[in-house]
Amino acid sequence: VPGVGYNVVAQEDIDHPDGTIMYHEGDVVQHLVTGEDGTATTKDGAEDNRLYIGADGDGRYAFVETDVPAPLTIDKTPIPFTIAYAGDHAEKIDTVHATQVNNVAYGSASITKTDNVLNEAIPNTTYDVTATKDIKLWNGTIIYKKGEKVDSLITDENGKAKTTTRLYVGT
Repeated sequence: VPGVGYNVVAQEDIDHPDGTIMYHEGDVVQHLVTGEDGTATTKDGAEDNRLYIGADGDGRYAFVETDVPAPLTIDKTPIPFTIAYAGDHAEKIDTVHATQVNNVAYGSASITKTDNVLNEAIPNTTYDVTATKDIKLWNGTIIYKKGEKVDSLITDENGKAKTTTRLYVGT
């Protein structure tokens, strides 16, 4: 998914071998945004936001989602990762790959049917739920077409009915 934002957050104090704390636990070290291919890569080079390996030989960080395109929902659950040398203090650092699945936002609808004189429940009333516009995913895929019947409801003995189909938010 392109356009998803992530903070890279220190999961522990990251200290330099000389004892200087480079990042405190909870510090946002970098902000990344996924490209058209749905991937993002941490930045390397700038002294003020590179990922450091702590004096203990590794650095524990996490990706935390900050932004998603509609109609996806943000999942702020940290995705932890550790960076460490590929060998005994080699120049190369192991590459870390992470994947996250986003949920499409959806809801439901309910209705209560009563008469206008006694305000009593009216059972066995049928309602069709139809899309009033094309309901699309972030990438333009149509979930429901305008005018498409999405669900059918029948009120119960209390005059109440609720959708059983997911009503996706769409864009």
